[in-house]
Amino acid sequence: MTDIIKSGIFNLGALGGDIGDEHWDDVVLLLDGDSNIADRSNSAHNLSWDGSASYNSSGKHGRSSLNLTTNFVQGPNATETADFKFGTGDFTIEAWVYWPSTGLSSMAKCLFESRSSVNDSGLLWYFMGNTANNIQHQVYHNGTSEAASSSNPLSPDTWHHVALVRSGDTFTYYTDGAVAGSFTNTNAINQTGTDPVRIGEHEAVINVDVRPFDGYVNDYRITKGIARDIAADWTAGVYSGALPQGPLLTRPTRRWGGITGRSLVTASDTLPTTGVLSLAEMLQASYGYELLPITNG
Repeated sequence: MTDIIKSGIFNLGALGGDIGDEHWDDVVLLLDGDSNIADRSNSAHNLSWDGSASYNSSGKHGRSSLNLTTNFVQGPNATETADFKFGTGDFTIEAWVYWPSTGLSSMAKCLFESRSSVNDSGLLWYFMGNTANNIQHQVYHNGTSEAASSSNPLSPDTWHHVALVRSGDTFTYYTDGAVAGSFTNTNAINQTGTDPVRIGEHEAVINVDVRPFDGYVNDYRITKGIARDIAADWTAGVYSGALPQGPLLTRPTRRWGGITGRSLVTASDTLPTTGVLSLAEMLQASYGYELLPITNG
């Protein structure tokens, strides 16, 4: 790096492509789970553990993960935010999940809960089963359970990407980018009451800790108002790395820069297509640039 700095000019390698999330402004919760429960979305919800914090050192994409085998994470209630009042609008809830087979319960493994009572207008998204190739998506809403078909079941002891997407009146389950079932429902889905939204547990039936998730979670994201095209994103490699934590930025395929130039850019800046970048700008890993020394010719 010393030799590169002395040269005073850099070739910013031809990486190309866009980075960031085109639906970033619609993300109402983003929890990467890497040794913290900070909400990385613009909503910045205050999340807390029910009990002591628990993380597993082995997570997706080389990070630690939320350990939801005994404890769960809770967020705001309906009086504190409208973010989980989806109404009849589109939404996407998704996460990377892992269930260790040892001690895995056959009870419901809850990934999202916004109900305050068993038959209210909130939503419970959970998984049933505990053996190889028989873990299935299910939803409980307004007193009705909607199970996935037998296609694309989940197995323990491996990471899976799962998603629940509402587009109009159609709800679709996804496992590893493939459709795992669907159902139709015209009802509005709204968090109600004073119970917090919960990740990894539900308490709506008997108001005690029941039905833990029994596993680990990374990159938990909720997008309100958008039915993400999970299959297309899977094919495009969106889930091959950690989810972006900022808006979509178009990066140039090749840039030149020097040590002197513009001041440090922020995520909201539009990067120029010509001109000189400062060293500080070029070192910002979030823009995905690759620093290469200039060669003759």
